[in-house]
Amino acid sequence: REMGTASSTNSTSGGGGGGASMPKGPELPPTVVSPEPFDELSPGLGATITNKTVYNPLVGDYRPKIECVQDPSAGWDQRLQEHVQSYCSKRHVLWTNDPIQKVEALRPDDTERLTAEYMRATTTRACRELLAAWPRGDGPGELLHDPLIDTTPPRERGVMEEWWAAVCSRAPFVPTRIFVEAFVKPVTKASCCALWFFIPPQFRANPTPPNGVFISHAWDLGMWDIRPPSGSVMWLDTLAIVQHRQPTALMTASAEEAYPELLDLVPTIEAIQNTLLVVGGGYNVPAVSLMPLARSWCLYEIAHTPPGALRVHVGWSPWRLVEQQRVKFGIDCLDVAKAQSFDPKDKRMIDVRVIDSFGTFERANEQIRAAVLHGYFVAVANAYQQAPARTVPASALDENAGGAGAADEERQQKELREGILRVHAAGHQPLFNKSIVALFVGDNQEDKATCKSIEAQVSLAHHER
Repeated sequence: REMGTASSTNSTSGGGGGGASMPKGPELPPTVVSPEPFDELSPGLGATITNKTVYNPLVGDYRPKIECVQDPSAGWDQRLQEHVQSYCSKRHVLWTNDPIQKVEALRPDDTERLTAEYMRATTTRACRELLAAWPRGDGPGELLHDPLIDTTPPRERGVMEEWWAAVCSRAPFVPTRIFVEAFVKPVTKASCCALWFFIPPQFRANPTPPNGVFISHAWDLGMWDIRPPSGSVMWLDTLAIVQHRQPTALMTASAEEAYPELLDLVPTIEAIQNTLLVVGGGYNVPAVSLMPLARSWCLYEIAHTPPGALRVHVGWSPWRLVEQQRVKFGIDCLDVAKAQSFDPKDKRMIDVRVIDSFGTFERANEQIRAAVLHGYFVAVANAYQQAPARTVPASALDENAGGAGAADEERQQKELREGILRVHAAGHQPLFNKSIVALFVGDNQEDKATCKSIEAQVSLAHHER
């Protein structure tokens, strides 16, 4: 999907589709350079998870203790910091050059809440804790010491949700791209196989209907955000596909020529008949949250998804109004014709497939926009229903208050920096107002009815207070 480290990481959603025009994503400045690959640098090894627990400040809860029994090879940690620096720099460019920021009506009243230094330190620590001591064994979230390689084709390399849940519960702030570069590639290089073959056999399964789920995502988002339904069997490219380029492939080769297992992508989507598009919650850079909609390969997966089989999952979010306004603006400006691909040949092939599937780019914009709007609304509605009443102050119920009263702003800014590390697996308990609830209501009649019900609950709570 996005195997090359030089893929179009800096592109944003295109313009059109009935919304305001959004220019092509900003070019990265010369100071943002692609880091060197890890090559022979290997991550460390962790011991099998025991009954001992330790407090993890990144997760904000106690987690099973993992002993590091073998440190990463010399130079791995330094290379990790270089990759994190590059990743955070690209995100910062997207933030400062996001055309949405130039819309005065949506300009936030507070600047970027997480400084570049804070994000870099947090991401580095998260990646080091997850990747440098990955437990080896046969339990959930663990990997075998040596791969058990067989002839299972890529389309049948599904993973039970139980195994992945144990992984992502330890993975806040770990970008998928760094997971692949710093861990998957070094671990699988000697065997030149997919990481799937390191997963204990009891957690491998064929992702057939009705429990199979094909995960469509952009590598710029985090592992934390990939959460398939409980009890499902997920198909995830970073696990199922060999991430090493064919040694005989020319530099001008297409993605499918360089990574032959990608030829199994379409049969996999069609066989599973259930695609889960993962988008971000807009908690820091809205352009990154909607990155899957700017990736040609994600649109390729959507185009091959059978009618009615596409669902949208929204990753973690604090559900602040100003951020969700930017996300909504990006959805309104969606133009699949401007999606990017590392290889122009792949881009042309995918555009043809999108036209074959939807008829026109305009119709593709309408249908994908509707699906994403519905996904965000479901996420908002679910988060509201899960938010305890005590977290909804009266000031937050005023639709013009932006989610918080003026008196609470300084306190919330302080809590944001301290509390963002106390993220729970079930998601942050948000503050809501009617504007956020109504923001993502499209033409879906059920969503409209749900919105009215939530607004009635909010009004009742306000009246009681």
